[in-house]
Amino acid sequence: RSDGAGASFADAQAPRRARGLALVLGLLCLAWVPYSVWSASFGAAKPIMGTLFTLVFVASALFLLAGRAVLGEAGGWRARWGAWMAPLLILMYVRYHLDAIAAWLPASVGGPGFVAAAQNAMLVIAAVAGALLILLRGQSWQQMLPDAVVANAATPTPSAG
Repeated sequence: RSDGAGASFADAQAPRRARGLALVLGLLCLAWVPYSVWSASFGAAKPIMGTLFTLVFVASALFLLAGRAVLGEAGGWRARWGAWMAPLLILMYVRYHLDAIAAWLPASVGGPGFVAAAQNAMLVIAAVAGALLILLRGQSWQQMLPDAVVANAATPTPSAG
């Protein structure tokens, strides 16, 4: 990108930051599993933790979508699966409304069984998304680099001698 003065901006550290962010978001998505099991022990902090995890799920969804866009076919199955997991991560917000949804459903479908099944599905979604994010950390993310940086990295430097 160019700034107002016309100077070129190249961020050679972008792939490293993308790999780091993938790891952090992946670990935070995986942290949902133990949190959801022991959430009652958080007491008054439970709403704060719920907000934190909502932000984590939204950020992870956006990262997975951006990862698919940036990596393209080089991202392989991980990036493709990530694009499919992103909407499911956004739907994790439904966890606040499971009881209301269960009340709308017929008695044969709704109730505690529905809530338990939905909570288990959310555990699986968070765990799979976390694993995908951690696997995306293994990508090179070289597609984020501007062409000039890639060309400079590919050009051997003469050795002093």
